[in-house]
Amino acid sequence: MLMGGVYHQQIMKYLVSLAAAILVSSSPVAEALDDRSLRRGGASNALAIVEEVVPDKKLDLIVGKVHSEPRLECAEKYTLVCGASKHPRCRGKEPQPACNLEEHPVRCCSDGKIPGWKRRAKLGCSVWAQSWLKAQNPGEEKCNDAETWAQAKHICQINGGRLCTAAEMEGNCAAGSGCGFNPEYVWVVP
Repeated sequence: MLMGGVYHQQIMKYLVSLAAAILVSSSPVAEALDDRSLRRGGASNALAIVEEVVPDKKLDLIVGKVHSEPRLECAEKYTLVCGASKHPRCRGKEPQPACNLEEHPVRCCSDGKIPGWKRRAKLGCSVWAQSWLKAQNPGEEKCNDAETWAQAKHICQINGGRLCTAAEMEGNCAAGSGCGFNPEYVWVVP
C-alpha cells in the first residue's frame, strides 16, 4: 500500500468515483458516509467505511459503471522498492511488482557526479541520487510523485541519470534525495 501524498491522491480519486456511483445508484454507502464519519477521520475513515459496507465485487461493479474511460490492461510488470529502507515506515517492506501503467514516485541515480545530486559515500554508495527533477516539460523541475514506469525512465534520462536499482534503493543510496519519498514505493530498474 502506498503512503503519504500518493496514497492520499489515490483515496481521493477513489472517493470521487464512489460519490458519482452513489448518485447513480441507491446504496447503503450513502447512509454510512454521513458528515460525522467524514469529520472524524477524513478520507481514510471514509474509505474504511466504504470497504466495510460494500463488498469488493459489488463496489467494483458500481464504480465500473461510472468510469467512462476504458481500463488499460497491464502490458508489463516492473518493481517498486520503498524509498529508504532505514525509514520506519519501510522496515519489513519487501519489493513489490507493479503494472507499468501504474503511477508511482520517481527517484533517479547516476554513476557520474551531477551538480545538485547527493552521494551517500558513508553508506558505501558509489552513485549520486536526486528526486527533485526536470519533468516532461522543459525547464520545469518538480517532485514527480505519480509517473508510469516509462515516464519515470524518461525523466531520469532527461536529467542525465537512470532509474536506481533495487540494491541501490535498499542500500539507502537515494535516501534523503528530496521530495519526501523515503517512505514511498518508487520505481526501480529490473
